Formats: sequence, C-alpha cells, structure tokens
Amino acid sequence: MSTRNLNARDTINAVPYVIFEGRKIMASSSAIYYQAKKVEIYNEIHNAITKIHLSFNLWTSPNKYAIITVFCHFLDARAKQTQYLIALRHQPGSHKGVNIAQILLRVINK
Repeated sequence: MSTRNLNARDTINAVPYVIFEGRKIMASSSAIYYQAKKVEIYNEIHNAITKIHLSFNLWTSPNKYAIITVFCHFLDARAKQTQYLIALRHQPGSHKGVNIAQILLRVINK
C-alpha cells in the first residue's frame, strides 16, 4: 500500500498498517498521528468522571541520563479505568523534590 495517495485522515487511520516509503512520509505521518492522539487524549481527560491522578517514575540510565515518566489515571466517560503516559522527559539535576516538582508542573500546565 502506498501512502502517496492518502490524505491526512487516511494516513492517521493507516499508520499502524503501512510500510512507509520514505523518511519524509514517515515523519509527517507520525506528526499527524501524534497531534490527533494528543487531542483525543486531552478530550478523554477533560471528560473524565473522576479526579485525574498522576504517578511518576524516575530512573537513571547507565550513562547517567536521568528520565522521568508521568502517567495519568482516571475513569473515562464510560466509567472505564484508563491510564496514559503523558510525559517522558529528561530529569535535569538530582532526583530532589524541587526538580521533580518543576517537571510535573510543566506537564500539568501543558
């Protein structure tokens, strides 16, 4: 299947099933898919019937690169337990509460 004949909506629907022909198509399709999912997840969070709970994990790679992941947990509009990875970021500095709070605030405000 070629992606050259697909419009943006078709590309979003086809992303999991298409073997892309080039890096430009892959990059543009990935960006379109990412933006569509971002809006979908935002709407799902906005329509949650419970409070949104956040959890995070911190770790440091063998080459000393610190990473933080942030997840949200909630019941969606259909009362289904839902969770999403909403951030995967570099954690500058040490794993101190102040540094973690700065990242979490940026994620929440975004």
